Amino acid sequence: MIAVIDTNHLLRLAAAYQRSPLFAAWQDRRFVLAMSRPLLAEFEDVLPRKKTQQGGFALLP
Repeated sequence: MIAVIDTNHLLRLAAAYQRSPLFAAWQDRRFVLAMSRPLLAEFEDVLPRKKTQQGGFALLP
């Protein structure tokens, strides 16, 4: 299965990865995360904002 996840949900997933059923499903390879250029641009725009930096998570390349 291929899934596209909204930026807000993706940020929540990253912030709560150890407790997230969605993260567990992705980790178990039950779906592949698909990104579009506009979604990636939105994600890059949202990440540096102070509010997201307080979430205590970081995405690694």
